[in-house]
Amino acid sequence: MLTIKLDIKVLEWDPINRFVKSWVFSPHTAVPDNLRRTLQSANNKDAVNRVRPDPITWGLPYAYFPIGKGTNCEADHFRNMHLIFNIALCGTVAGNRFFMDCPDLKAKYGSCHNYVNADTPAMDEVYWKIRGVYIYEREWKREWIDDIGNY
Repeated sequence: MLTIKLDIKVLEWDPINRFVKSWVFSPHTAVPDNLRRTLQSANNKDAVNRVRPDPITWGLPYAYFPIGKGTNCEADHFRNMHLIFNIALCGTVAGNRFFMDCPDLKAKYGSCHNYVNADTPAMDEVYWKIRGVYIYEREWKREWIDDIGNY
């Protein structure tokens, strides 16, 4: 059976400050303390004891996209969004780190593409275990609504 290590992927959409940021925390990177505590406390029944995510403390994002007026990505693209799981093989970030995530397979097959095409017995039964999906929403101020329509 094929085993893939834990990844934490985070997306921050901020229509007020007009950006989308994403982070990928893999086995090769440390999960920031705030994010770790946020995930550990997410199911706490008492909301006061839940830690709020604070992306400012997480370091440089994997990607940053400006959105809204004056950019190549207008704000009206961000409506009725959906969450989609991509079950890409070969480790973190769709095989770009195959050599780090799966060094033995890299040595044997040379590349992620070759490994998948080899149709090995490890591919007979492949399962994904999703530990959790957490969605956080900021508390919005009423005066921001006009800003959103005009950004």
